[in-house]
Amino acid sequence: MAYQLSWMIPRRVIRVELSGVIDEGAVRNFDQKMCKMLDEGDADAALIHHVMVFGEIVGRPNLKLLTSVAYAQHLRNGWMITVGNNNPLMRMVNGLAAQILQMRVAGIDTVEEALQLLYEMDSTIPRDHYFDASV
Repeated sequence: MAYQLSWMIPRRVIRVELSGVIDEGAVRNFDQKMCKMLDEGDADAALIHHVMVFGEIVGRPNLKLLTSVAYAQHLRNGWMITVGNNNPLMRMVNGLAAQILQMRVAGIDTVEEALQLLYEMDSTIPRDHYFDASV
């Protein structure tokens, strides 16, 4: 699985880009990096959110693997907004994993809409920044 993590809004909103074949090693590596970014988030913010942009995902997602990620239970993990998750099986498994992990999740069509939703959900997110809305 290929992934890229970056700050969409510095130290408040993480942009996650996912594509490729889901494999355990990549998920574990991704999980460690997400925990590190959550730890490095704005110390004055209660929650750090993330926008997960899906590319072409290959293979069957493993529910047990997806529900074992530590970042989902991180005390500062806020909303996960998914963008472009067009794979019905992946949507179903992500939905189940989110319910099991009791995560705050919403599915949106564009990165721009995801950011607007986060502004509505968390009024403390700074609005004076540039972000790349391309998917």
